[in-house]
Amino acid sequence: NGQFTVEFDSDRNGYAEIELIDVVGKIVHTSTRNIVNGKNLMMMNVDAPAGFYFIKVKSGDYQFEDRLTIVK
Repeated sequence: NGQFTVEFDSDRNGYAEIELIDVVGKIVHTSTRNIVNGKNLMMMNVDAPAGFYFIKVKSGDYQFEDRLTIVK
């Protein structure tokens, strides 16, 4: 249904840019979220077709990447 949770640790307060990227490299969703020093848990609801995706979280020089599957 396009809902998923992103969980990561950060060493700073600030903002992070989150990108959802399909398997051919096209960015299908971007958002900017407030993050805190420590554990961050973000609920995402993205209107994207079922399939395999990569999620990228960037904040300053910090970058986190993972893969996910959206099932509808």
